[in-house]
Amino acid sequence: MVRSRSYREMAIDAIKSYNDRTGTSREAIANYIIAQQGHDTTFNKRHLNAALKKGVEAGVFITVKNSYKLATQVRYLIRAERQCATSRSALHNA
Repeated sequence: MVRSRSYREMAIDAIKSYNDRTGTSREAIANYIIAQQGHDTTFNKRHLNAALKKGVEAGVFITVKNSYKLATQVRYLIRAERQCATSRSALHNA
């Protein structure tokens, strides 16, 4: 059984994909999640709002003028994971 992704994970993906310097609005995050999920699944904005609020409290997101950005620590973790993945793939290809 495939584990469904949390709203926090989907919001992180949305913010990464937009990569806007000034942050990503809540509506843009919701539209991205709906576009990625397709029409067969249900989307609840209350769950997204709760995930964003808890993410701000936990230090995952930063709010800037009603927009959300990834915290610096989270950006470094994502970059490190990407570098590890590329180095693993280079080892397997060699």
